[in-house]
Amino acid sequence: MLHLDGRKLEGGGQLLRISLCLSALTGTPVKIVHIRGNRSGGGGLKAQHLACVKWLAAACGAEVEGAELKSKTLVFKPAGEMDAVSPAYKQRRLLDDSVIYETRLDIGSPGSIGLALQAVLPFILLSPPQDGSVVPSLVHLTITGGTNVSQSPSYDYIEQVLLPMLEDIGIPPVKFTLDRRGWSTGRAGIGSVTFHIQPLAFYQPLPAFELLPPETAEPSSPGVLGKTASPARIDATLLTHSSALCQKLKSAVEASVQTRFGEHLKEDTKTLNFRFDATPAASTFYLLLVATLPHGGKHIKLGCDCLWEKKVTDIMQKADQVAKAVTQRLAAEVKSRACVDEHMRNQLVVFQALAEGRSHIYAGESADGEAREASLHTQTAEWVAAEFLGVEFGNGTGNGIGYVRARSSSVNEEEDMLVQKLDRVELEA
Repeated sequence: MLHLDGRKLEGGGQLLRISLCLSALTGTPVKIVHIRGNRSGGGGLKAQHLACVKWLAAACGAEVEGAELKSKTLVFKPAGEMDAVSPAYKQRRLLDDSVIYETRLDIGSPGSIGLALQAVLPFILLSPPQDGSVVPSLVHLTITGGTNVSQSPSYDYIEQVLLPMLEDIGIPPVKFTLDRRGWSTGRAGIGSVTFHIQPLAFYQPLPAFELLPPETAEPSSPGVLGKTASPARIDATLLTHSSALCQKLKSAVEASVQTRFGEHLKEDTKTLNFRFDATPAASTFYLLLVATLPHGGKHIKLGCDCLWEKKVTDIMQKADQVAKAVTQRLAAEVKSRACVDEHMRNQLVVFQALAEGRSHIYAGESADGEAREASLHTQTAEWVAAEFLGVEFGNGTGNGIGYVRARSSSVNEEEDMLVQKLDRVELEA
């Protein structure tokens, strides 16, 4: 059994989520003590963490000790190979006779849907339900909780940054449906998102990937911001309660983007695009800016956001400051030549560790030309992956193990019989 101290490095939920995911995938039992030991309030399991524990335990048939709210010690023992479809899934046959598997992860509070997805998505992609199909069936995962939660990836970030970037590294496209929003601020409420996930084929590892900057261009070249390709577009998502605040924020974003990027952006209405949605309370607003940069036939997505958590009386006065702060952070990400933003980098570590071969992510450089140091979240993810898989990381590079999930023995026998039958038919023909 692997023993981990939950106070290591970042010392929060990141360590727990990645540990459980890798334990479920590899069948490695793990004991985690001092769970979220670096967090205020004493740490321990919150509703979001407990929901992930229960879902992964059901999905891999694990025995669990300590699965309760505020628990600071957890033992997770996966069952190993499961011949039957996991009880975490419900099979549904469609009118065209195709099969999908439905599953739910209910947090029970406005806990982060984005963080719960981080814990279970690699497992679903690489260890799908086995029912005899040569290609794994589609999985519909519904997560209930918070779509816009403090210190967590929002639904909007997942939609506009995370999932497009995962597709760029070789993950089958993940579609999604926003059923309703859930907020952790203002008038808190529980939301719901359904993700439509196509797992990787059996015996097919995730290929190694590279997210590296294009060749350094001269500062005077067209379409170049300093030594960096300038954004092809910037998308702004504004979620507010009042039309007056929405208009004020829109004007502030337009002015800030013009100040930071104006000379490099095209003078047309499609370069800066706005999305709007209403929030349930006057004290709640959210701003996300996403820069899209061309990159070798693909597109790099860099995102920066702000979820308002202060007094409602300050919102109108601080709208300009919020817009300037978020735009400034986005400009710094673009100028660094990064191929991922700070939050995206830590979410790719588990895929680097599981991919086949050497993957490299360029995380940008500081103003003095030095490589940007990995965040504590990224360092924690790399440490956990090294503990479970023995992989090594350095300066954005990771040597993955080429994880593949073999089909169960009973499925293999059925497939072998089918192949032999087809061979006989071919010979007779």
